[in-house]
Amino acid sequence: MGNVLLFALAVFGVAGLLMAVATRLVNRAVNHTMFRMREDVQTKLSRLPLSYFDKRQRGEVLSRATNDIDNIGQTLQQSMGQLINSLLTIIGVLAMMFYVSWILALVALVTVPLSFVVATRVGKRSQPHFVQQWKSTGTLNAHIEEMYTGHTLVKVFGRQEESAKQFAEENDALYEAGFRAQFNSGVMQPLMFFVSNINYVLVAVVGGLRVASGTLSIGDVQAFIQYSRQFSMPLTQVASMANLVQSGVASAERVFELLDAEEQEADPPRPRSRPSRAGGWRWRTCRSGTTPRSR
Repeated sequence: MGNVLLFALAVFGVAGLLMAVATRLVNRAVNHTMFRMREDVQTKLSRLPLSYFDKRQRGEVLSRATNDIDNIGQTLQQSMGQLINSLLTIIGVLAMMFYVSWILALVALVTVPLSFVVATRVGKRSQPHFVQQWKSTGTLNAHIEEMYTGHTLVKVFGRQEESAKQFAEENDALYEAGFRAQFNSGVMQPLMFFVSNINYVLVAVVGGLRVASGTLSIGDVQAFIQYSRQFSMPLTQVASMANLVQSGVASAERVFELLDAEEQEADPPRPRSRPSRAGGWRWRTCRSGTTPRSR
């Protein structure tokens, strides 16, 4: 008994150590990625032609370089570790499920395609709203930047009411886009929970039939039901991060649109100076054909 407890304690200790190492590696990878992305954006901004900035508001461009990059970093920070953990959990639990009963394991996998269909449908429906949300964020940021930069001119010409009205309209547009994005994306988690319950019912029914036929024991079915719950849990956790991931994808599209913009053409090479020729024009003293008479 004591050896089992020591072994369990060692396993938990190693698991905690590996989790700490994984967290450090993820943080280092994410921060390095965002560092490189900020450098690429800064370099790109210095290479863009003036026509690019003439067609866009300055605050909207700044929003891509600040808000969108920060949103991408938060998405990677919060989702990457969870995705890796969920993937490893699914692989380990699936191996144990096939070890206990390959028939019940196949029954549990029946609902996996349904989960992918639900995630795909909900993702396609909510993704445009996330794109609109960050587009509205850039527009609102551009308006705020212009109003505070030109605050003196706004007061001199008495445009405070118009500025406040425009801010309210853009703020309402951002609210509507954000609400629709979060609502449509939030539907995924309850649907995935419903699919998980379907999986539970199928496993319980088929497992009960296997117990009645004498091919499985009640203990094996109980253990398998616990495994099926652990198999469905990572899928539900990934679904709960759908709004975060889709928001990060929308910001990434805006940043890469900036990075893919056409750059200013390089200046043509300076023409080489022509080599000077030997000789050239020379002034000579001209003499008259007659000589003065001698006196």
